[in-house]
Amino acid sequence: MARAAKTGRTPGLDQVLKGLEGQGPEPLYVLVGADSARVGRVVDGLRARVAADDPMGMNQDVLDGQGLAAESVIAAARTVPMMAPRRWVLVRGAHRMDTKELEKLVPYLADPCATACVVITAEKLDGRGAFAKAAKKAGVVREDAPLKPRDAAGFVVQEANRLGHALSRDVAEAVVETLGADVAALTDLVERVSLYVGAAEGGEGGAPIRMEDVRTQLEVRPTQTVWVMVDALGQGDVRTLIRSAATLLQDGEAPLKLLAMVSRQVRMISVMHGALAGGQSADSAAKAAGVPPFKAREMAQVARKWSTGQLGGAAQALADLDVALKSSRVPGPHLFLESMLRLGMSLRT
Repeated sequence: MARAAKTGRTPGLDQVLKGLEGQGPEPLYVLVGADSARVGRVVDGLRARVAADDPMGMNQDVLDGQGLAAESVIAAARTVPMMAPRRWVLVRGAHRMDTKELEKLVPYLADPCATACVVITAEKLDGRGAFAKAAKKAGVVREDAPLKPRDAAGFVVQEANRLGHALSRDVAEAVVETLGADVAALTDLVERVSLYVGAAEGGEGGAPIRMEDVRTQLEVRPTQTVWVMVDALGQGDVRTLIRSAATLLQDGEAPLKLLAMVSRQVRMISVMHGALAGGQSADSAAKAAGVPPFKAREMAQVARKWSTGQLGGAAQALADLDVALKSSRVPGPHLFLESMLRLGMSLRT
């Protein structure tokens, strides 16, 4: 197994997919990072290479770290692949595994199975623990390093391009000047602006992102009605949610724009929920989610109210609303209010 060069620094996540250009996937990766979107893109890239010839998922296992036994990971990895060169084994959230179970994986780190690609993700690892030390010694750790300020504008351009949009360096630098080199905040903004501008005329690729488009997602309305709406969703206050949404729609706000704001709120709650469940403090969880420091405690209380099932249901409901707004003949405001009502009521059960 190829190992990372011993330079004293842990290779970054960006090195994983670059490494696939010259050789096939390694049998083992430990991906560390609090930004679930960035880690997820690397996981998707690896899976596309490993499981490309397995559309039915016959050689794939996805395991969650909560309550996971080490023997389940090892058994999945050592299962002989069926009509394929290797198996795909993904362990999500290894930081949620019991420490003793995590340490039982140490022998496997030194001798991974060649007929499997085992990908272990974690928001963080205790550098003092046996697992982290063994993983680094084996050269299998890839860590999401903090974004350097000088690279932030380029990162914004890269994210926009990834989503199919052209974005100038000047606009990117203006975004960084406003948000700083915060990966979660920058990624979130680009995703919201992408949703806001939509596809280019003619339907090929995304529309170019201009400064005025970015401002629509950065602006703070004088009446604060937008923030009232998204806060009401987080609190499960259905009456205020529907009233504020109706006011915004009557004022001419586009349903897709409001959807972007709601999606951002749900994403922040989801990231905070996972971070808090993993033992992070409210301040650390807020930073990972791109939540302003002054709202850390408030958002932590909200995140603790939501269950994992409610977060998954909300994400699916918003995805369905996005499709409906772009394809249904039903008026957008009606679709938006109906979806918010269903979503709000689901949070009360």
